[in-house]
Amino acid sequence: MPRLLVVIGALLGICLVLGALGSIVAAVGKPNRTSPVSVETTAKSDTATRVAKAIQAAAISPVQITAAQLLREYQDNSASADAKHRGTLLLVGGSIGWVDRDFVDEIVLHLRTGDNIDSIMATVNDADTKKAARLKNGEGVVLLCRGKTRMGSAALEDCRLQ
Repeated sequence: MPRLLVVIGALLGICLVLGALGSIVAAVGKPNRTSPVSVETTAKSDTATRVAKAIQAAAISPVQITAAQLLREYQDNSASADAKHRGTLLLVGGSIGWVDRDFVDEIVLHLRTGDNIDSIMATVNDADTKKAARLKNGEGVVLLCRGKTRMGSAALEDCRLQ
C-alpha cells in the first residue's frame, strides 16, 4: 500500500510539472502584438507608471488598447475583432461609466467608450473586488484582462486593476 501511494504521488508530481511546462510553452508561443495605450483624459496622471508595471508583471506582453478602440473594432467587424481579441491578454485603458454586479454577484466595470449606448463590460477578478467596489464613475483605470465575447460585443474577464 505505501508503495502505491508513492507511485501515485510521483505521477501527480509529473503531471503538475508537465502542466506548468505546457503553460510556459503556450505563453512563449503567442505573438507579441502591442500598440500604444492612450487613456481618456479623465485618467489619472500616473497611468503611464501603472501601464509599465502591468507590462512587467505580465508573463507575456499584453495587447494595449483603449476601451473606445476595442468597441470600435467590434462595431466595424465583430467576427474579426473576436478572432483577434478573444482569450488574449489585454491592457485596457479607459474611464468608469458605472460599477455593478452581474447575476453571479461578480463586480462588473462598465468602461466608457464615447458611444452613448455601448460600454465595455469588464468582470473583475475576485482578488480585486474590494478595490473595484471603491471606484467612482468617471475615474480613470487601467485593467489587465482576458478578451471575451458577449453576444457579438466586446467584453473582458478576469480583470486586475493596475
